[in-house]
Amino acid sequence: MRIDLIGAGYAGTRLARSFEYVATGREEDVDVRTYSRADTASLADDPARIHLMCEGSDVIVNATNDDQHLNVLNILQHVDGFILSEKPLVAPQDSIPDRWTEAWGSGDRFAMNCIERYSPAVDYVLAQTHHRDLRIARIDFTWAKNRFDDPRPTVGVVSEVVHPLDLCCYLTGASAEDVHLHNAAVINSDYASFTDDTPESVQIMASMNGVAVTGYSSFAHPDRRRAFDIILVGDDGIREYIELTFDDPGWDHDRLRHWSADGARLCQDTDTAFITGGTAPKTCGKLSLFAEDILWGDHGRRYTTFVEAVGLQRLLASIHRFSGEVFSLRYGRGPRRTTLDRNNLERLG
Repeated sequence: MRIDLIGAGYAGTRLARSFEYVATGREEDVDVRTYSRADTASLADDPARIHLMCEGSDVIVNATNDDQHLNVLNILQHVDGFILSEKPLVAPQDSIPDRWTEAWGSGDRFAMNCIERYSPAVDYVLAQTHHRDLRIARIDFTWAKNRFDDPRPTVGVVSEVVHPLDLCCYLTGASAEDVHLHNAAVINSDYASFTDDTPESVQIMASMNGVAVTGYSSFAHPDRRRAFDIILVGDDGIREYIELTFDDPGWDHDRLRHWSADGARLCQDTDTAFITGGTAPKTCGKLSLFAEDILWGDHGRRYTTFVEAVGLQRLLASIHRFSGEVFSLRYGRGPRRTTLDRNNLERLG
């Protein structure tokens, strides 16, 4: 089996390590070929070379920066093999070509990397709603990290919202087409090291299948914070609460707290920590489950499909339109991140 990975930066390197790890565990012969960002920059000017390079590959991974996704996927639509793409499908301001649907709209040849679907904490929530008379009535999320003076290219925080929006759909059984965006607010700032006007923080209000969703995402948060607060309601009117926290204090360290505050019953309180991945390389626990699902379908092929990615992209485009009515903030330049920062897995977020 051969895997070609285009864009072996931070995210791409973690994906490569995950594929190599799961293949070794199965004693499978998997050849992972990686192409650096420098390689990708030259390849972007030579589409025929990318096509030739990926000829005969079983899995092709697009791990380039958001603003390169459109060009790279335009080429990969003509390549046989399974396509795995980093989120989002394209940058929020880009349009998805209709012809991509012909390549990936049917069958099982495409996945987008929305990794929290593989968290045991998420499995727990689904078990509660599937096996008990409970429905999700309310979700509030925070999805944030610190990218002040980060030299890595970014199109802004709107692309980050795809993670919690995808998870909201997955938990509620909604498609992105079911999501109604009621409102959004965007803040631009000079948090990034290379521009003075980039989307930094966004707040949204939405609904899907009768579930109210509010959320906040930011690249100017003091530290990494990924959390869901969920209200569950039973047919008898009882209310239960679940708090999910992801990647805290480290990658793949997920926690859930589940409790009932119904005065007519004893209060139950479950506080459980999960560390996903066992012996997987650091930061690659959930990614390794994802890799197993891509290669062998070990986890029900629960990954985000092309059709789901397209629906999520329409939501990002709607949120991005609010960036034309932004409040712009100036912090002033701080010290640019050092090489040590760029090697710090927790700081990279």
